[in-house]
Amino acid sequence: MDIFNELLYSAQGGSEQILYDGKVFYRYMDKLYIPSPPALLSQSNVVALSEMRLRFGHEVIDFNYSLDVVGTLLERLSPLKDAKLIDFGCGGGMICSYLKKFSSAYSISEIVGLDLSSFAVIEFMRNHHDLDINRLNAHLFDNDIKLNYPDNYFDGAISSFVMHFNIYKNQMSELYRVLKPGACFVYNDYIYNKYKGHTKKVISLLIQVGFIIEEDNSISFKHPETNDIKNHRIIKVSKPI
Repeated sequence: MDIFNELLYSAQGGSEQILYDGKVFYRYMDKLYIPSPPALLSQSNVVALSEMRLRFGHEVIDFNYSLDVVGTLLERLSPLKDAKLIDFGCGGGMICSYLKKFSSAYSISEIVGLDLSSFAVIEFMRNHHDLDINRLNAHLFDNDIKLNYPDNYFDGAISSFVMHFNIYKNQMSELYRVLKPGACFVYNDYIYNKYKGHTKKVISLLIQVGFIIEEDNSISFKHPETNDIKNHRIIKVSKPI
């Protein structure tokens, strides 16, 4: 068992909960363990988890499966023409990895990654500086930061494998502000059955800042290699015209 800040890594994986050094840890993904359910993690724990996922890479992240999820989210923003998009909780840039494979299916001129982790912001730019679009950038974004973009600037936003963490009102208010009227924000929640209260809380927050719910469906993803079925809740909200 390896320790990274307050997080644990187990190469063999294990049960849903483990006891380590007298404390209960919860399995996150297959090989990581966190000191509380995702929505209750401190901001510093979420930052550490983001860095841990990026450092371990393929050992903990299933890239093909993750790319399928990102593709599903982007499909719900289509049609896109010279679009300016936000990737909220961008990590190392899974949206960019997807577009490197399927760029011909989308017309995107700008992508802005937003993340709590400075390490993720650096990795996002380092990994994808060669992406064939007009503008690529990434910024730190927490519960206090205001985005340095004008009102009604972006054509859409996605968030993959993020919204099960604590989401701040400032973040959703800022997303709402910078999205154009009629633009959509789409995200997945893959542990909604475990933490139903948090899922409802996030949806209520989105409505509170002004978004309208356009879609709320459960979708099954088949793992491309193991054929395992994983159910996700897909939420699509829009800024009123």
